Amino acid sequence: MEQPTSIGAYRILGPLAEGGMGVVLRARHRSEVIAERQGGDVALKLMRREMASRPDFRQRFEREAGVGLRLEHPGIVNVHDLVVDGENLALVMELVDGRPLNEAFAGQQVPPNQVVELVLQIAEALNYAHEAGVVHRDLKPANVMVDGEGRPRILDFGIAKERGGSGTRTGTGMGTVAYMAPEQYRDAKRVDRRADVYALAMIAYELLAGRLPFDEPCSEFSLLRSKAEGDLPPILRYAPQVGGPVDEVLSMGLAPEIEDRFYTPLAFGRALRSAAGCSAPEPIEPRESPGAADLAVVSEARTKSRAKSRRLPVKGPLTDGLAVASLVLSLIGAITCVFPLSIVAVVLGVASAIRVQNAPDDYTGGGIALAGILFGALGTAVGGFFVLAFFGSML
Repeated sequence: MEQPTSIGAYRILGPLAEGGMGVVLRARHRSEVIAERQGGDVALKLMRREMASRPDFRQRFEREAGVGLRLEHPGIVNVHDLVVDGENLALVMELVDGRPLNEAFAGQQVPPNQVVELVLQIAEALNYAHEAGVVHRDLKPANVMVDGEGRPRILDFGIAKERGGSGTRTGTGMGTVAYMAPEQYRDAKRVDRRADVYALAMIAYELLAGRLPFDEPCSEFSLLRSKAEGDLPPILRYAPQVGGPVDEVLSMGLAPEIEDRFYTPLAFGRALRSAAGCSAPEPIEPRESPGAADLAVVSEARTKSRAKSRRLPVKGPLTDGLAVASLVLSLIGAITCVFPLSIVAVVLGVASAIRVQNAPDDYTGGGIALAGILFGALGTAVGGFFVLAFFGSML
């Protein structure tokens, strides 16, 4: 790819890296005032012209610019500008003096305390992005720069999904296969922040074990099948020194079903820290109301039962709806002595109670469900009495 001497208001100083979609160049704004505001030299990501002419790649590039311009966090590489200069399309980013995570720790078994520190810093940056309504969807070591002070910095939000937008064509898996969550290629519409949790757990696994949980190279089909079935070897096979609690946390982070995974990257990071013995166990935080920007921590790291650790609070209209229905129907059954109606009331009441059992904070729904069951039982008893009395009088 031919290197220009300037793009827009930026002077090109030299190459930094090259990839499939383009090159990354060292550049500097011609105005020293603006250059100083940008921290001096910048990284200019220049898209290949043949790529820039394709609407899908151009849209991805412009999305990365739009997302990057509104995210400001110490753990995310800053985006300064999007430059369109003739056929040239370039993204101007903060120049980070460091190496990608996959180069900084290639093939090494990184000590647990260092992995925990890295994971927590990445998790904090991801949580910030999620609160801003952005899911990365392509988190991987190559997209995490480690600066000169050892701090991880996330970059490349090119296929990020924003709240209120799909960012994905239906049925199209987007991301890097090794770190992709199963739902990214099974049902893209279900992708949420937990896809980033999966990728972060895979990164943690790789750092701790010094390798990914599958042999390379392997076919994409076999890899996707293993992930979908949850058939990945435990980390204890490659790094037995990390211990069982760490294995449990990683297994939950890599759960094939999104419902079984940690809700937030920070929840995963804190659980990993606790499991690795780097601090006291974190308390469970209550989940916020449905639709809130941040889903709170809902699981503990040290647990004997994975089923219990994966139980998430369930609370909403369905719980109260079932409970109210059981109460109303049981009252009607008790008053009119309609025997089948009372049975329905009991069934609904039991179903409501089961849901409430998974949401111990839902006392109102639980009380209504209990009342429904009691009244249903009363209706059934009274109805049954009159039915028996009626048939008795016929004999």
